[in-house]
Amino acid sequence: MEAASEGGGRVWLDVSTTRHAGGHYDGTTRIERSLIRELPAVLGMRLGFCVYDRTTGHFSAVPRPNLPDAGAAHRSRPQRRRGAVSAAGRVVERKVRGLVKGVIGRGVAAADRARGHSAFAEAAVGDTLLLAGENWSRFDFGVLRRLKAERGLRIAAVLQDMIPLVHPQFFDSADFIRRFRLYVDFLARDADLVFVISNATRADFLAAAPDADPAKVVPIRLGADPLSSTEQRRPSRLPELGETPFVLSVSTIQARKNFDLLYRVWQKAAIDATAGLPHLVIVGREGFGAADLLHQMRNDPRIAPGITILNTASDAELAWLYTNSAFTLYPSWYEGWGLPLSESLAYGKTFIASDRSSLPEAGQGLGLHLDPYDLPAWSREIMRLTADVDARRAMEQRIASERRLPSWADCASDIATEIGRVAASADR
Repeated sequence: MEAASEGGGRVWLDVSTTRHAGGHYDGTTRIERSLIRELPAVLGMRLGFCVYDRTTGHFSAVPRPNLPDAGAAHRSRPQRRRGAVSAAGRVVERKVRGLVKGVIGRGVAAADRARGHSAFAEAAVGDTLLLAGENWSRFDFGVLRRLKAERGLRIAAVLQDMIPLVHPQFFDSADFIRRFRLYVDFLARDADLVFVISNATRADFLAAAPDADPAKVVPIRLGADPLSSTEQRRPSRLPELGETPFVLSVSTIQARKNFDLLYRVWQKAAIDATAGLPHLVIVGREGFGAADLLHQMRNDPRIAPGITILNTASDAELAWLYTNSAFTLYPSWYEGWGLPLSESLAYGKTFIASDRSSLPEAGQGLGLHLDPYDLPAWSREIMRLTADVDARRAMEQRIASERRLPSWADCASDIATEIGRVAASADR
């Protein structure tokens, strides 16, 4: 990627999401942290890192961040249950905090403009600001527009999904959905490049923003870099299973992910005394709308012994779980891509996944895609794949020969190449 490292000004990767996320990992943080790791090899001295202060409305240059191990920051913390009262309190707290910061930030920004100060002093004309984290909630879009107008800064952003507009029922805040709509409008009108992580997300974005220039909406390939067997570690919190195989589902535990379907599959099998049911391992932190379901799963005496929920797992532990699982499950209603499918394929494991949104793209035709409404079909295929070891081995052999999995280094190269293309076009 030598062409990407020459000319076109500096590229500033905003790392605000990583700075504030601690050891928490999800699809968004994994994208930003993977670019932190891989872009230096592509862009060299042209790459800089920055963070955004929402109180003052300023970007500032920072050193390359240290990257935490997934789950490490949370392993010593007790899990807190989230009730309705505490959830309501957090909503009020966020609104008050946002209002206070907004008032302070507008005052600081106005004073800076009056003195001729920039919201990003280290950036120069022709530089590119790359936003790959929680862009929808972290930035003041007015500040970004002023940087474009006053500093000649180009803006490239990674759009992970369109869930708040396609499925607003999965969110507890009308204000958040309004904010996401503003983010989509900003990308459509003001961003120089919009990196989308699937063709499905691209189609959803262009449907929601019909005035956007399709040429600037560019799909990128997310990476999947498996750990070697020597780097893997069995989770200490996983019970001894003996000869019982286990299946794995990796995702934030929230309503959109459709874990309710898996609960009903295991519940019905227990009621019917179905023999040969695998152990279910779920790895993911608790998200919005999951409290009631998790309470049922943990307290239903018929299925509790057959399900293990790990709210956190390190990279090494997650790699061990993928490697040693019989297969993986992903019944989500909607995804921007589906990194757990890519990771399942990277570790040579087949899957049963939903047939909605981007998941058929992520699956590459190398697993089973089912209607997320069809509980009998999921029950049938889970039992069939668990029992038929030869069928699984045949699917794994096909995965090994046919999977097409870019690395995160490939993803970084794709992004750098597109930024260089836009810069070269603007300089003509």
